[in-house]
Amino acid sequence: MNSFKKSLQQRTNLQFTEKMKQTIREEVAREAIEADRLLQLLQQPQSGFALCERLKAKQQSAVYVTLHRLEVEGLICSTWQEEEKIYKVSATGLKRVKRYEKAQRKMPLQQLLEEARHVY
Repeated sequence: MNSFKKSLQQRTNLQFTEKMKQTIREEVAREAIEADRLLQLLQQPQSGFALCERLKAKQQSAVYVTLHRLEVEGLICSTWQEEEKIYKVSATGLKRVKRYEKAQRKMPLQQLLEEARHVY
């Protein structure tokens, strides 16, 4: 039991370096960009498979994880049609798409290119 308490204490006393903090910030930003990109694509209803094909996603599981998260957050909704789950952006998600598109128009070209490298 003593080793458990010591281990727990060590985990709660974590110190993050600036590099670690920056890595975490970049990862969070990348996930937000990916989610926003999926929301843009889902303005037209489509299946997860069709979305993966359209994105030429190497890791389809990452797309489905993001779709699930967006659905839980209420940004997309889905229905079953035959044997396919069809996803589309919700009214809340559409508001986020509009904010993302507005922010993109203001973003410098170099930053857009840099962020595009990290999407799927």
